[in-house]
Amino acid sequence: MERLPAMDLAEHERWWRDRGARELRDLLYRDWDPIGMKDLADDSADEYDVYAGQLVRRLRAGSSDEEIAALLESFRLDMGLEPADPPLDTARRIRDWYRAATGS
Repeated sequence: MERLPAMDLAEHERWWRDRGARELRDLLYRDWDPIGMKDLADDSADEYDVYAGQLVRRLRAGSSDEEIAALLESFRLDMGLEPADPPLDTARRIRDWYRAATGS
């Protein structure tokens, strides 16, 4: 049996606009930051905004920790960074945040 999201699409979009995008941006900047932007520039908190939309779509679709970790690693590779182990701990923190924030 497929599990339905706790929020309908309109509620989810409103949550994303009102606070979800900002919270995920802050989480990525604080816990992921693969290029070390917070150490390089004071006004760089929006550095990973481009990835947040892709992440939240995957989270809403029910992606696993492993799938989110693989997506984060693909973002690193797109940045031209050397391959690394997918960041499973970061993916877990992101999914935990999402579940708590949306009730999913």
